[in-house]
Amino acid sequence: MARKHRLRALRNGLLCVLLLAFLWQVKGCPLPTAEMEFHRRERQHLADESEIVLRCESEAEGWLGEPAMLVGVAARTVHTASRTHRFNVWPKNPDGPTLVVLPSELALRPVLVVGLAAVEPPEQAETARLTLTLPLEAAYGEEDVRHVLTGRREGEAFLFRLQPQYDDATSRGRAEFAEVMSLTHRTAGGLPPYELAFFDSGGGHIASYTN
Repeated sequence: MARKHRLRALRNGLLCVLLLAFLWQVKGCPLPTAEMEFHRRERQHLADESEIVLRCESEAEGWLGEPAMLVGVAARTVHTASRTHRFNVWPKNPDGPTLVVLPSELALRPVLVVGLAAVEPPEQAETARLTLTLPLEAAYGEEDVRHVLTGRREGEAFLFRLQPQYDDATSRGRAEFAEVMSLTHRTAGGLPPYELAFFDSGGGHIASYTN
């Protein structure tokens, strides 16, 4: 009888393993950590392996499982990705820091917040300011909207939080909301006009960069 129970337990265990393997394959064979998954995507896209310099938590990603969004810096490129958003490769700015958009919103409620990251800032930079101009006029018949954002240093990068300024019940607000939301789908060369300025601990200006 004991032998029969052992065989039944072994059979049930094997069935569980096969079921878990099937579910793992159906989900795209995810790896146990976001970092491992990120580097696997780099290999799949034949991209150089990067050093991860920024990890952000996304409210939007949290609804879908792993909330982490990662930014990695390689020799010639900057990579962004999350569990549920595509892997993006941004050419590195040869003349200074590279500005990229995070692949998912930092927050959706009570307001939309989109993240931008400046990687490889000047070593002595303690603060950063991003002036971003959203060109609403061409697309919506509205005047441009200018955002001035203060960056927060996160290790080897600066993180900026962008949210609409106007009430989305107005036509101007709806146009701005759509433009901010579209940023998460931009790739290199598709960023609106910006100026990125860095300052030292005493507030002295180090350098400014534009696109």
